[in-house]
Amino acid sequence: MKKKPKVSFDFDSTLSEKEVQELAKLLIENDIDVWITTTRYEDIRNYKAISGANHDDLIKVITELNIPFHKVKFTNFEWKYEYLKDSEFIWHLDDNPDEFRYIQKFTNVEPIIYGRKKWRKLCLKVLKIK
Repeated sequence: MKKKPKVSFDFDSTLSEKEVQELAKLLIENDIDVWITTTRYEDIRNYKAISGANHDDLIKVITELNIPFHKVKFTNFEWKYEYLKDSEFIWHLDDNPDEFRYIQKFTNVEPIIYGRKKWRKLCLKVLKIK
């Protein structure tokens, strides 16, 4: 049995955006294994300074996209490349240029910056989806 291609999305200011959710939905429909790699703390008690902090927004999006919770990786404010470096992800979409540079330098995962011109086209091109 052939393994599904795996891709990773940042959440805040990336998969939290409707146009990125539309891409994720298209990928899921094309049998791509969609994961989330977020800098957030898994345990919301670590957000002592932020009143009312929780993961309701993330849970709403993954529920709408039918992404299981076990496919959400919380890096607990560590660099994402630490998690991605030994992974089988084809690409990771993120809005943070620093994450982009570290992923590019320390992993075999293709980093793609959300918000740059033709970001969506590049995501599909790497996966060979039209």
